[in-house]
Amino acid sequence: MPKVWNILTTRLWVRNAITESGEPSLAAFLRRFDRSKAGASTPGIKRDLAMAWRKGKSRVYRGPVERVAKVIGEKTRAVYVLATLLNPHYLSGPATERALCEWGCLTVGAHGNFRWTFPNDDALRREGRLKDAAWDDADALLARGDFYGFLGLLALYRRHVRSANSSYKTSQSQLQNVYRAAPAALRVPWVRPDADLVMQCLEGLTHLRKFTSIEVCIDWQAFQANVIAPDYEPNPRFWLVDPASGQYINKPREMIATGDDNLWQRPFPMFRDGKPLASFARAPEPPAKEQPQHHVPRPGLKRMGSILDRMIADAQGLPYSEVVPEADTDHE
Repeated sequence: MPKVWNILTTRLWVRNAITESGEPSLAAFLRRFDRSKAGASTPGIKRDLAMAWRKGKSRVYRGPVERVAKVIGEKTRAVYVLATLLNPHYLSGPATERALCEWGCLTVGAHGNFRWTFPNDDALRREGRLKDAAWDDADALLARGDFYGFLGLLALYRRHVRSANSSYKTSQSQLQNVYRAAPAALRVPWVRPDADLVMQCLEGLTHLRKFTSIEVCIDWQAFQANVIAPDYEPNPRFWLVDPASGQYINKPREMIATGDDNLWQRPFPMFRDGKPLASFARAPEPPAKEQPQHHVPRPGLKRMGSILDRMIADAQGLPYSEVVPEADTDHE
C-alpha cells in the first residue's frame, strides 16, 4: 500500500500540473496526453492511472513526472520533491540538498553557495516580495507567503534535524517556522483540499531526533484564522497600520503557543468544507499515558537466591522455612 506522503505528493502534483497546463479539468488535461489524437510522439498517460492518482489508490513515479514536464514545463517538477522531504525515514543533509537540486528547487553558484530556484520566483520579484538573501534565511522564506516558502523551510528542517551539529532548540525553532509557513501553503487552491494530509505528514516529522520528540505547541484557532483570512499577509513589507489604533491590520496571528504539546488537538477535518481522503487521513491521536511498570523477577536470579538461602540455612543448622519468609515461599 502506498505511503501517505507519496499519496499526498501525487495528489498535489496532479492538481499542480493541471493548474500549470491551464486546462479547466483533469479530462481536458489528459486529452493533451492522448496518443491516439496527438500522435505517437506524445507521451501518453492512461486515464485509469490518472484517476487512481487522484483518488489516492496509486502513487506517481518519476517517469510520468518527467514526461509531463516536457509537455507543460519544468514548473511541475518542483512539487515532487515533497515525496523525499515528507518521508519520515532517515535523510541526511547532503541527501536533502541533492534531492532539491535534482528536482529544480536549488542550484549551486560559482562559489559553491546555494540559491533557491522556485517556479514563481520571477513573479515574486516583480511584486517586490522576493529579496536577495541567503538560502537558509528563514525570514525570507516566510515572507514569500506561498507553497514554495513552506517547501524551503521544510527542507531546512530536514537538512538540520539529523546533522552532526543538530540541537533540540534549533530543530524546534525550524519546525515552528514550517508550521508558521503552512497557512500560506494551505491557501493555495491546489493544496487546500489535502490540508489534513499535509498536517498529518508534518506530525510524522516530530520524531526524527534520536531519543526525543520535538514538541511544537500550536494555537489552532489562530492557525485556521490565518488560512481563511482574506487579508492574510506574511511579508512585513506589506503590513498596513490602522491610523486610529496604530495596530497592524493584516499581520498574521501568532500560532506558536506556550504550554504542553498539543499537536494531537488538531481539528479534524481541518476545515468544515474539507473532505479528508478516506483510508489515509486520520485524526491525531492523543499522547499515550505512561503505564506503571511492575517489576518481574528473572527466574534465573530467583533460583540463585533460593540456593543461597538453603546454604545459609544449612550453615546455621536451621530449617529452610525459617530462613525464607512465608511471603517468599509462595513464589517458589
